[in-house]
Amino acid sequence: MKIKKLLISTAFVASVVGLAACDSPGSSQPGPSSEPSSGPVEKKGKIQVAVGKESAEFYTTILNEYVESHPSFAYNVEVVSSDAGTVAPQAQVQPSAGTVADAVIKDGEAAPDIFTVAHDNIGKLTEAQAVLPYVGEEVKAQLEADNPDAFKGVIKVEGEYYAAPYISQALVLLYNKDKVTADQAKSFEGLQEAAKAANAKAITVSGTDGFNFSAFPLARKVSDRTTTVKMYEGGDQSNCYFQGEDTFQITKWAQAYFADANGGMFPTDAGWAAEVKAGKCLSLIGGAWHFSDFAQALGSESKMGITILPTLTAGGVEYRAGSFVDCKVLMLNAYTVTGDKYAAAQEIVQYMTSKDVQNKSFKECSNMPAYKGADAYIESIKDTLTNAQYEGAVAQSKMGDWGIAQPFVNSVLNQYYYSKGAADIYKNVVLNAEDKDKNHPYGTDAGIRKALYEIEYIWQKGAQPAPADIPAKLPSDVK
Repeated sequence: MKIKKLLISTAFVASVVGLAACDSPGSSQPGPSSEPSSGPVEKKGKIQVAVGKESAEFYTTILNEYVESHPSFAYNVEVVSSDAGTVAPQAQVQPSAGTVADAVIKDGEAAPDIFTVAHDNIGKLTEAQAVLPYVGEEVKAQLEADNPDAFKGVIKVEGEYYAAPYISQALVLLYNKDKVTADQAKSFEGLQEAAKAANAKAITVSGTDGFNFSAFPLARKVSDRTTTVKMYEGGDQSNCYFQGEDTFQITKWAQAYFADANGGMFPTDAGWAAEVKAGKCLSLIGGAWHFSDFAQALGSESKMGITILPTLTAGGVEYRAGSFVDCKVLMLNAYTVTGDKYAAAQEIVQYMTSKDVQNKSFKECSNMPAYKGADAYIESIKDTLTNAQYEGAVAQSKMGDWGIAQPFVNSVLNQYYYSKGAADIYKNVVLNAEDKDKNHPYGTDAGIRKALYEIEYIWQKGAQPAPADIPAKLPSDVK
């Protein structure tokens, strides 16, 4: 794990404390308090907090101010930046989102006391007993009151809150305003029209993994925002479905769209930014972590438009592309957060995840707040924001109505979804590549339906089905 110190302080020395030696997180632990007390106390040590490198300077400043304004707080706080990642483990964006989570599991005593991970790492961290729950009444009340139900459903494990959301993220559309009008950016067909005029491709994606290429699998009907797709609903490994007529029609549409000279393209060896810079592609399905690179590829932020993901019409029905709507969370290292530090660490997290600090983080670092109702605050400060900040925030907020939080409540589900080949099958279907091993070309309706069944099977069982495992009758044949 790469760590860069941002405070001038003594070298970080982690306590060598095994899980068995951790204090029990019972009711005897005092709840955190944000109220200053009557006088200063001698510091007992240091709490180290790891955040994404884009936010480290901001949190260094506000946490220094917090300690200075709370003289009774018994610890110094050191902020470090780390390759925490922002999305799923296979996402081809920043360094692996599993970096910090894996480091805590493998060598927790050398890891930060409070650390940032994407929420889909929660399952493996709790299974490894590498993290502690939030037990302070004040921080629990804040987590309960401030977070949308989608986030509360993934940060609570066996009735306990183990993670505190403080940044929200979703995939949105980034487009070249010199070549694409705001109206054209509303639909994939409009983007295709603009691309034809520019002799270019309409759209690309930053990666073909299960996160960055999820816009079509997660698409929802515009009329009622429904989808037949199921991914581990209720935390049930078997409760997956990827064979609905809507999924089939959207996949068939994607196959045609990516085959068109002015439709979609996958990343090349040169990289998506090079294709955008060369004018070969007009838009990108990406996240906030792509904003800067996309603007740089265009030569100016003023040329970049950001909006909600477009609509598409498949089988005569209008759908909107979907997204995982995820959160970055703060978790407590069970190896180092012991004794009095347990309550103090919760106090720090309560402060960092408060609405006020999330709002400041948005203004300073463009981190989309995770608390429900944040769009009202963003609208209230519209005149103080750059166009990219405002458009990016509004687009991500709107995607909350068209996406789901990654439902990977344990490490098995996460691994099955990302690491067992389903995303490659979906990419090959869209590419209309022949599946020679199973001898059914993806260019036929039957071939597409078989592939969709294979993907569902992998999500559930973590392995590709043998030919004998594929039912003789798939949904189109079942009456």
